Amino acid sequence: MSFDAEKFYNDLDESYGRYDNDATERFMLDTLESVKGDARAETAVLNELGCFYRNTSKWQQCIDSFSKLIKVMEDNGEAGTEDYALAMLNRAGSYRIMGEYEKAIEAFGHVKDLLDKLGCADPYSYASLNNNTGLAYHGKGDYEKAAECFERGLQYLPDIPDNITEKATNLANLAAAYWYCGKRDLANEKLDAALEIFKDLDGGMNAHYAGALNTKGVFLYTMGDYAGAAEKFEAAIERTRLIFGENKEYVSGCRSLASTYSKLGNNEKAASYLAKAEEVAKKIAR
Repeated sequence: MSFDAEKFYNDLDESYGRYDNDATERFMLDTLESVKGDARAETAVLNELGCFYRNTSKWQQCIDSFSKLIKVMEDNGEAGTEDYALAMLNRAGSYRIMGEYEKAIEAFGHVKDLLDKLGCADPYSYASLNNNTGLAYHGKGDYEKAAECFERGLQYLPDIPDNITEKATNLANLAAAYWYCGKRDLANEKLDAALEIFKDLDGGMNAHYAGALNTKGVFLYTMGDYAGAAEKFEAAIERTRLIFGENKEYVSGCRSLASTYSKLGNNEKAASYLAKAEEVAKKIAR
């Protein structure tokens, strides 16, 4: 039976909507097994599987899935195509989330070289490349370089149809970079614009909304508004838990809440969140 891509993506969306990550993983693994030998189908499933593992902090499975995807594309004569560049971009983005920033930046450079060589005219590819590269520079503490990347990414957005999600994500990332560059008024302006967009996207459950809420929590914490920070951190980890499960970002959010409640003098809640962070961190590390 031939692979029905539309049915696969519809079924996957429905699975994600039930917020059962174990069931979603089983669905994709079963589908992958059933389409062995069909390169087109394998590339579709492996890409989604890699993204799933990245979002749930299953790092080795994530890298393995993207590496298998790249190998399937190479074997199928797709090396050097825009789709191949996108697969490389996804793997590089995974290195960035894992904290391997130099490795990620080098890999992003290879992706840019390939896109330039292909004469790629797809604005989404360049917007995504600049956004991801900016996140890698931000991760290593080079905030000026990060801001430059995010600003370049925004330049491509007018050419992307239905770009509202990309716009909100880019604004939130740019806000964080501006904050650490000392441009706090501008940072708050950009972040508030992003949050205004996110609250109406996907019923307030867009995958990137939690990150923006967490960033606002950081801003408020730094300014000494601990009650406001706690509210944003709570909202962020709840969305993270529902969408991705208890992953790396969930751990970070719990640690932020532990510190925030300590500042508020609520030692019981502080201890509870710290214990939860350590519990999940150990689970992820296995």
